[in-house]
Amino acid sequence: MLFRSIKEATLYALFGGVRRTGKVTTRGIISILLVSDPSKGKSSLFEYIRKIAPKSKKVLGGATSSAGLGAGAVKSEVTGQFTIEAGALILAHKGVLLVDEMDKFQPEDMASLHESMESCSVTKSIVGQNRSFNAETTIIGACNPKSGRFDPNDSVTQQIKLPPAIISRFDAIFAMRDIPNAVEDKAIITRIYKNYANPDSVNPVVAPELMRKYITLAKKITPTFAHSEEVQEVLSQFYVGLRTTSVANSNGNTIPITTRQAESILRFAEASARIRLSKSVEKEDIQRGIILIMGYLKEFGFDSSTGRYDIDRVVSDMSSSTRNIAKTILAVLVDKQPHFYDDIFMQVKELIPNLTEIDFEDVLGKLSHKGEITEPRKGQYKAS
Repeated sequence: MLFRSIKEATLYALFGGVRRTGKVTTRGIISILLVSDPSKGKSSLFEYIRKIAPKSKKVLGGATSSAGLGAGAVKSEVTGQFTIEAGALILAHKGVLLVDEMDKFQPEDMASLHESMESCSVTKSIVGQNRSFNAETTIIGACNPKSGRFDPNDSVTQQIKLPPAIISRFDAIFAMRDIPNAVEDKAIITRIYKNYANPDSVNPVVAPELMRKYITLAKKITPTFAHSEEVQEVLSQFYVGLRTTSVANSNGNTIPITTRQAESILRFAEASARIRLSKSVEKEDIQRGIILIMGYLKEFGFDSSTGRYDIDRVVSDMSSSTRNIAKTILAVLVDKQPHFYDDIFMQVKELIPNLTEIDFEDVLGKLSHKGEITEPRKGQYKAS
């Protein structure tokens, strides 16, 4: 089921949403992030996307050209003049950029990536002049968890070396986990065996050449929200309902979904309409977008300690429950006098009864790393 969702989301990314300009500009590109355990077929997926995408480029983190992801100035050895060399984001304009080992890019490349995902352009200061380049580029990125394998108990930001600002720009994130399953394992090993025994016997349902033509044709369609009231009601009920339930259960401290996810649903819906070669977005298109977003939230945004959805588990380095623990620790240390570890833990646990020592130590470490508390003597802590 998960891999079906991954393939569905990447297909929507290839067809894309609609970029609208006017008083308000909305981006149409759909970006997907894959957090993958080893040997889960990520490279095979990328190679197949390259076969069916009308325009694509693939880069490996830390192994890009001198221009990087954005752009660079190259000095001619003959004339001594500078010329502009376009980076991967610009070269893949109006196409797909497949980014493997995304967490290994340099800070300047991360800045170009963030700008492209935010405004569909890349700005570079070259020889004292600011130049802006179009980079309306679909990003399908992949990276490996820090510990080697994905842990569903930790937040996304704890497991991958990507800035929260970039993580929040992805329309959907998926974990490609290696979990033993007899049915799936048999299907996978059968497919691998066929690839070795008789490669010509393995054929896609739709030929790549035909798929490329179909995507090119569909992207010429600009779906509109013709039945706007009916379609809007489906989105409104989902968005308002999820947020209202969260406020009732958490006194407004936990945010399950933001307008950014609502816009992702609309882009998925537009892509769904394009796949149908339809000029209008219907209710079922919105519902497909909602199913994808809910799958993404269940995987990454569900806080098992509170039993609630929390988007901060995805886009921030602290979930709402973690922030609550941090605030309570700082309240205990408000007098700025050294306190022993056991005393702090017991006082915080009185206020947060379900607090575990593992969670307490994790938050204590984060506060220390940020410089909000110090450890003047081993086992003693005080507020900075």
